[in-house]
Amino acid sequence: MKLVKHHTKERQRMALVVKEGRKWLHVLYNGNTRLKRIPISERRHFRMEREATAREIASFNRFARARGAKRRLAR
Repeated sequence: MKLVKHHTKERQRMALVVKEGRKWLHVLYNGNTRLKRIPISERRHFRMEREATAREIASFNRFARARGAKRRLAR
């Protein structure tokens, strides 16, 4: 799983790339409780791509669970 900084039109957001497909990326943003599906072409807006540590993944999951997610979103 990769930790990235995604530059969107509104702001910069930290995100975990949970799954990569042929056309879509499944992303979990920090501060969000759902996985977001974005086109693979959005990858050009990623900065600071690196592997996420277990502690960072746990932090994303803890935040999502505290706000109503029913399961672990990132494994």
